[in-house]
Amino acid sequence: MQHYAKILDGIVVGRITFPAKGPKTGMVQDGTKDETRPVLDEDGKAVIDPETQEPKVETIAVPVMVEAVTDQPLTIADVVHPDVVADYVKCTASVARGWTYDGEKFAKPSATVSDADALAALRDFGLTIAVRRAQAVAEPHTRKYANAERETWRLQEDEARAVIAGDLAPADARFLMLLTDGDADTVQALAAVIIGKADQFAEISAAIIRARKTAEAGIATAKTREEVDAAINAAFAALEE
Repeated sequence: MQHYAKILDGIVVGRITFPAKGPKTGMVQDGTKDETRPVLDEDGKAVIDPETQEPKVETIAVPVMVEAVTDQPLTIADVVHPDVVADYVKCTASVARGWTYDGEKFAKPSATVSDADALAALRDFGLTIAVRRAQAVAEPHTRKYANAERETWRLQEDEARAVIAGDLAPADARFLMLLTDGDADTVQALAAVIIGKADQFAEISAAIIRARKTAEAGIATAKTREEVDAAINAAFAALEE
């Protein structure tokens, strides 16, 4: 079996194991076949037979290629997406999540960090991971919207709430009028939809912020990598179900 560790900022964040060999699909030669081709001169032009005044032809044997499944050596490139191959480094079965990698060798982390600087670095690393976890939770709720559209959300919500509250006439809601192609009669309905989505996203955002702050509080008192991981996992568990 082969073992590869996934490295993030010098830290092992996961490991995958797969066989040394496995079935791979490829093209193999299955004999030859005769193929007739025109004879060309050095300029790439067809050579004319002086007797028949027809282009000369020749028969050559060309390989016949067929698709076949063979047992071939497997590499990390056969197992993970090409975009993340560089994140994986070959390792032994003993390497585990939380180990460090300096570009040449793996090292098992100490059970407890007592040095003040090392402890601060550990907690800073934990805060970075907590932010990334928060981004990962938020991403499914924002990825279908372009940045340019997200930048208008506050403007949309402000106009929508003003319209629903009666503080702004639908025809005077400039951006909502643009969204409805100038149809003031549909601005009210659009405003209600926008407020509903804004309230829903606010709840999601608040839950993510609470989780991040909870993780930060746990990280602030952590003294080992295991305690940092436990604080982050506990904070985000409900959101990642």
